[in-house]
Amino acid sequence: MNAESPLHKLLAAVPLFHELTPDELATFLSHCRQEEVPAGYVLIEQGERGRHLYAVMSGGLKVSRKAGEAEPVQLAVLRAGDVFGELALVDFGERSASVTTTEPCRLLRFDRLDVVKLPPMLLAKLYRNVGTLMAGRLRETNSLVSILLAEKAPAAVAADDETQGSGFALPQQRTVIRR
Repeated sequence: MNAESPLHKLLAAVPLFHELTPDELATFLSHCRQEEVPAGYVLIEQGERGRHLYAVMSGGLKVSRKAGEAEPVQLAVLRAGDVFGELALVDFGERSASVTTTEPCRLLRFDRLDVVKLPPMLLAKLYRNVGTLMAGRLRETNSLVSILLAEKAPAAVAADDETQGSGFALPQQRTVIRR
């Protein structure tokens, strides 16, 4: 693969491929399929079993999640260089959100079943990078949850006072003693 190609430059900036050598990146790409997807296509449906990881080469997508009977809430907008579906490399669990194209997209798709075909050092780097991506997303989620809890706290305390203990309450702060 030409290190000066637009594809290589884009992929070099993708966190999933951090610290991969050009040969390792070429090996990984040899196990990927490029897909052209039209606008309005539901690529991933919340609740279905995950098997593929995707990297966005061009276009745009939205990530949304539905809770109960409520309308879906948009969680993120994805653009070139973004990666999604990384949980599929960790387990075959249900997809946590839906992903829909908002414009025509060019994507790279990697099938989890192909991990056994990758060299051990490449696999170790990929899993480290997946862990780093997941840790960043967990930190973002924790921050959002704390903001939502803080916004609900005054109303919840008032509701708790009125209902004598059946309202929403923030968890009690715990003291941790280190030795």
